[in-house]
Amino acid sequence: MTKSLIFSINKVKNPINIQNKKRKSWTKQEDELILNLSKTLPRKEKWILISKKIKTKTPLECYRRLKSIDPKFKKGRWTPQEDFLLLQLVNQFGRCWNIISKIFKNRSNKQVKIRYDEYINPKICFDKFNGTEDDLIIKLYPIYLNKWSKYQSHLPNRSQKRIKLRYLFLTSKNNNVANSDNYSYSTTSDNNFFDMKNQGINEQEICDKIF
Repeated sequence: MTKSLIFSINKVKNPINIQNKKRKSWTKQEDELILNLSKTLPRKEKWILISKKIKTKTPLECYRRLKSIDPKFKKGRWTPQEDFLLLQLVNQFGRCWNIISKIFKNRSNKQVKIRYDEYINPKICFDKFNGTEDDLIIKLYPIYLNKWSKYQSHLPNRSQKRIKLRYLFLTSKNNNVANSDNYSYSTTSDNNFFDMKNQGINEQEICDKIF
């Protein structure tokens, strides 16, 4: 889905008159309807038409639901081969997640973006936060609140998720847990590509294994 199409979905003014109530969870019938209609309807205005059929969900909610239930999208841990390929594709195409996800075929735009930004971006620092960074996060919160992406203009080597979790730790009532920088966040358990590099396998050898 292109950025323009997503933008058009967000701009639709109450196409199905959804009430501002707490939305119910998805039913099996709704999931089956999305899977079937997504294959048959024309791409133009597909999600608007699907949301009209379901009646209780927005076009964007329908689109996101398909990404989570469609069996063609892979779930779970990333392999070292996937990590290596993702790094190469970002070097080639930049942050064009729509293009990159199409090359992967079984990973969504959101999956490739999160994997790169939070885990394998070479610019991201996984060291402990220092006092200066902590003070800056606390100082910036009244300005940016929970818009974590804006903090990165001041902390460019920290991911949004790590900044958020660091703030939650700093403002928690009981913040004397062991190793606060790993507060609900694992930096290495799913980082298979760099695990291979740490084992002494260079990028060319990884590439040979893949291709």
